Amino acid sequence: MQVYTMRRCLALTLLLAAASGLQHSAVLDPDGDLVIHWTPEEDSNSIVIRVEARTRGWAAVGFSPNGAMTGADIVMGWVDGTAHAQDMHAVGNSAPLLDDSDDVELLEGSENSTHTVFTFRRPLRSCDTEHDLSLGMDTTRLIWALHESDPTPGRGPSYHGTRRGVRSVSLDGSGVFRFPAPGESESFVFGNSEVALPEAVTYYHCSLKKLPDLRDKVHYTGYRVKLDPATAPYVHHFVLYSCTIPAHMHDQFDEYARSHPGSECYSKNMPPRWSFCESVGVAWAVGGEGDMLPDHVGMPLGHEHGGSTYFMLESHFDNPHKHTGLKDSSGIEMFFTRSLRPVEAGILSVGHSVTSTQLIPPGQKNFITASVCAGTCTEKHLPIEGVQIHSVLLHAHLAGRTLNLRHVRNGRELPSVAHDWTYDFNFQQSRIMSQKVRILPGDTLLLDCGYNTEDRTNVTMGGFATRNEMCLAFLTYYPRTHLHGCGSYPHVGHYLKDLGVRAVEVTGLELPPVSGGDVWTVGGFKYKADGANQLMALKNETEDEENIGSATNASAEGSRDDWFNKAQLSTMKVSVEGSPTVTLYEYLTQMSWGQPAVDALQAQVNGGQVFHRCQNDKLVLQSDYREEHAGPFSYPEFEPLVAEATACPQGRTSGAAGRHSLLSLVSLTVVTTASRLLL
Repeated sequence: MQVYTMRRCLALTLLLAAASGLQHSAVLDPDGDLVIHWTPEEDSNSIVIRVEARTRGWAAVGFSPNGAMTGADIVMGWVDGTAHAQDMHAVGNSAPLLDDSDDVELLEGSENSTHTVFTFRRPLRSCDTEHDLSLGMDTTRLIWALHESDPTPGRGPSYHGTRRGVRSVSLDGSGVFRFPAPGESESFVFGNSEVALPEAVTYYHCSLKKLPDLRDKVHYTGYRVKLDPATAPYVHHFVLYSCTIPAHMHDQFDEYARSHPGSECYSKNMPPRWSFCESVGVAWAVGGEGDMLPDHVGMPLGHEHGGSTYFMLESHFDNPHKHTGLKDSSGIEMFFTRSLRPVEAGILSVGHSVTSTQLIPPGQKNFITASVCAGTCTEKHLPIEGVQIHSVLLHAHLAGRTLNLRHVRNGRELPSVAHDWTYDFNFQQSRIMSQKVRILPGDTLLLDCGYNTEDRTNVTMGGFATRNEMCLAFLTYYPRTHLHGCGSYPHVGHYLKDLGVRAVEVTGLELPPVSGGDVWTVGGFKYKADGANQLMALKNETEDEENIGSATNASAEGSRDDWFNKAQLSTMKVSVEGSPTVTLYEYLTQMSWGQPAVDALQAQVNGGQVFHRCQNDKLVLQSDYREEHAGPFSYPEFEPLVAEATACPQGRTSGAAGRHSLLSLVSLTVVTTASRLLL
């Protein structure tokens, strides 16, 4: 259970950081053989890193774009009476090479009977753009290796063997939170209880939870994930949705929380009324630990205090090898305080609505899908002084490589709210915003997600399965407003037209693709609102409710991983010249994705027309779809941001023209005591 062991090691990082005198720490391997401590120094464009390795030989840490050796930016150190450090890079699975430009400043080094320790400084953004990686908010994949012997002059280091590994971290410290020590805060747990995982690659389990009796108003202050050691490697994410329901449904939700065992999410077995639980309260994904609010900020709990009493816990399990006999009891520990805080926070989900019409062709190195949180939505719901962003969790699935939450005001793009140019599906941690980021009424947010599908032979669709894709950002902000969701859908009719579709069939009508796409999309919005109206009218759980649920959750036959796509895309049929009429799902999965088709789709999903979605939490399922959905609209026009180049000293090289052989000891940086070297 390496995942669980690592998580237990992470609990030590705050103590380790304090002992080192640096701000942050991470245990890079389960046995604790290599620990790093670091402090980013943004004002001086540098970072100080201390490496503590259980070896009397060499130790190396590397900053890798993808977790592999190739392209990694490496620092190797050892002590043989004097301390040594080298700035290096890897061109393959072989010994790393020296950089022509030495950007590593060795500060100190020492060795005892068990450990080698060295501390160095390097730029966050180096002028050696060929071999040094920029460090900051983006996910950094730290590769590491150890050996019991020092390097041999003229020959270099011995092969590390199995003493190596990789760990993703956020080196700017934005993903590091201080959680309450035992007894320091009151808390309760929303979790699973021996939930049996089916023999399926992807499984979503939903269960209804009720707030414990807290007597008085309290403020939620943060959460920490609690993983079951038996199933930790299979837990991909949790989303805790708050339920906004009318008073006459409280008794029924009490019964759900008391006796309903939970069910597969969004299936015919899930009570339809659970669809009133749609406002995100907590979002956690694999690799993260949790999130804590600032000391002056809290969230109310309990409907009588402006919060929620009922919650739906969505648990996503990823079981690629379909292991059997698994039962999960993981959950989320919710911290709260009875000392009410002066400011209340909210959570806003931004991005591409989870829909099968999010399409990514196969064989793509960097395919971009874009979504819009419209200025009309922020204008309607945000206070005149705007809101402050505290933290952001970026979320995509296996094909995700880059996410960039862009910020536009008055027709001009501002610096990104958050970005991750080296996204890691297995490291999804909330990031605290180090800079003051404020969203004002009328501001537009754009979430761009880049995907790599070079290993896939068929189209990837949006959806819930791990092999489906998502493009979402969860923003914790304050002060709290009623806005909780702001995103968009692509206009399916426009890209079908550009893909060569002659006509579409919707509800028995044959229409041109653009107008057919309008009818199909708006009809889906209206259908959902009509279902909400029927549920609202019911006073008790009845056979009628079961019928509504069966109709709402009806899906086409298929595996657990594709039912969502088939259910959505089988309600439209398409006609292409010279081919029989087929469902939209069949058309998209059977078509040949040549470059013209890829280019046409790219133009539509990154700059084409979209439908806006603007959700408030007064009543999550609106009685009229037009209160939540609007469009189609053109992609917003604005003046894009021009990135500032890193200022480099005159005469510095931007990369090595040639490559040196490893460890010619005359080129080593040698330090006998802590010292500073001019770069």
